[in-house]
Amino acid sequence: MRFIFVTPSYRGDFERCKLLCESTTRFLPSGVEHLLLVDRRDLSMFKPLQNRTVRVIEAESLLPWWIFRVPGLSGWRLNMTGFPVRNWIYQQLLKISAACAADAEVINFIDSDVTLTRSVDLDYFVQDGLIRLQRTDHESPTHRRWLEVARRTLDIPATAHISGNYIGNVITWRHDNAIKMIDRIERVSGCSWQKTLAKKSTFSEYMLYGTFVENILGIEKAECFLDDRPNLHLCWNYDFKTDDGIRAFFDDTPHDSFGIMIHSKYGIPVSSYRHQVLKLWDRQEQK
Repeated sequence: MRFIFVTPSYRGDFERCKLLCESTTRFLPSGVEHLLLVDRRDLSMFKPLQNRTVRVIEAESLLPWWIFRVPGLSGWRLNMTGFPVRNWIYQQLLKISAACAADAEVINFIDSDVTLTRSVDLDYFVQDGLIRLQRTDHESPTHRRWLEVARRTLDIPATAHISGNYIGNVITWRHDNAIKMIDRIERVSGCSWQKTLAKKSTFSEYMLYGTFVENILGIEKAECFLDDRPNLHLCWNYDFKTDDGIRAFFDDTPHDSFGIMIHSKYGIPVSSYRHQVLKLWDRQEQK
């Protein structure tokens, strides 16, 4: 099976994305591409990150012409078929488009605020020909709302019980299942999946895909396996405002995690923890 890793990014996340790309170049197996999806206006900034592993793609090439950026319209994209599209929704449309256009059976979405800290074993994502679907039982009112949006979008009967959380920082999709998902959306809505989803004030692409795989296709037919194992060391519950808090986070990084996630919303500059990342890399190389 062919694998790719996909990261939508933008200029505000450049330093974090740069560190991610250093780590994917170091730790992804040979022949596995890492695709960066960035706006046309940011191409010159991100192009220097391109190498044997990383390839930079113009985001606008993956979506219809009628969704586009307008100078001065911060946080939104103009939508010639309806109301403006929030950047958060736009990024989700972009990821679905990338998954459907990919020349690979296995698509791994990896956030730009993730950094790999050891070699990635592709067997983690595929077992006996089945592709990983991350699913946990953690729910919140927001997750329930996204599930209900997925239910209506996919035309799942209100009497059917649906549950589960399919959200994470490294999420795996199967290419043919993504194609089947957009076909289902178009049959239900009677128009293109991009127009259907662009109209929504909120939805989660991961919840949509997971709900489709588990409740429409079925796990067996979708050729997936459910997995709730953590794969990253997450930043929650650490104080990143102090050197001691940063050091504690890195000291606590489990050996079996293949990366860390320090959320961009924390506003922590990469320069404040880059040296700790280098220590983890050195430790890995000494094994």
